[in-house]
Amino acid sequence: MTSAPDRQARASRRRARATREFAAIAVVVYVVAALVLLVPAFFLATGVQAIGADVGWWPADPDAKGGEELVGTAVGLLSSLVVLAVAALVVVRVGRRYLKRPGPPIAIGTAAVVVGLVAVCVSAVAA
Repeated sequence: MTSAPDRQARASRRRARATREFAAIAVVVYVVAALVLLVPAFFLATGVQAIGADVGWWPADPDAKGGEELVGTAVGLLSSLVVLAVAALVVVRVGRRYLKRPGPPIAIGTAAVVVGLVAVCVSAVAA
């Protein structure tokens, strides 16, 4: 028969292991989301570049009037939102499975991915 401190220690180790597993799964989900967001980033950068050319921020591409500013920006933003929403839903479901609060990993993961997406779009527009 095990004593109460042994049971408490075992339960504490189980909770710590569950927390590590949940954090690892959340990281993997947002890494995959970041990789999937490379395609919407291309569309978003194309749309932003076309908008900048129309506004006069930089020299315009001679065939920039093909609708890239509307289609590229809309497709990029909407698909980015869909990918981030799916990633958040996956983390919520996994959080329920592990009985963990999914809020902090969602906030941190989404912020990291958005900052990376902005950096990719800025570097693509600047190039």
